[in-house]
Amino acid sequence: MSKQGISRRAFFTTTATAVGVTAAAGAILGACGGKGSEDGPSCEPSGLSLADEKTRTMNKYVAVSTTEGKHCANCQLFKPGADPNACGNCTVIKGIVSPKGYCQLWAEKKA
Repeated sequence: MSKQGISRRAFFTTTATAVGVTAAAGAILGACGGKGSEDGPSCEPSGLSLADEKTRTMNKYVAVSTTEGKHCANCQLFKPGADPNACGNCTVIKGIVSPKGYCQLWAEKKA
C-alpha cells in the first residue's frame, strides 16, 4: 500500500474555500437583522478582526448590562443608531453594540 496524503496546494485551496464560505455565511446571517429578545436588539457583530474581538473581550463588553444605571445608551462613547432602541456604535469598541450593553470603559454621558 502506498502512503498518499493531501498535497499542500489542495490543503490551502480547501482551507481558503472553507474560510471564504464561513465569512460569507456570517455576513449574510449578520445582515438578517435578527429581532433580538426582550433584553434588547440582537447586536452581534460580524467580520471583526482578531484585534477588535480582543478589544471587546479585554474591556468586558456584554450585550446586556448587569450594572445598574450603566449601559451603552447612557455612555459618552456610544453613538446611537437611527432608532433609540436600535444597535449603535462605540468610539472605542469596534463593531455594533447594543444600547443595553456595557463595558468597563463606560463613561457617563454629559448633558
